[in-house]
Amino acid sequence: MRRPEDKQFILADRLRREQATPPRAPTPAEPSLPQLLAALQAQLQAPPAPTPAPPRDTTPGEGWTLPERRKFRFRLEDVAFE
Repeated sequence: MRRPEDKQFILADRLRREQATPPRAPTPAEPSLPQLLAALQAQLQAPPAPTPAPPRDTTPGEGWTLPERRKFRFRLEDVAFE
């Protein structure tokens, strides 16, 4: 569709969606200096972040220290079906 005020054609579905959605609220103006200071003080007075988890135990389990038994990086079945 092309309305008299439009310079280009617009899909009718897009026009319907634009009319169905409520108009957006205006964006707030930039915060003033007192608002920024109040936000910074609130962040400074917030409780500290939780401490990180202790490091994991990386000692190998039973049988995990054995050498690798595979001789190839692929299975023979995979080669047959390529």
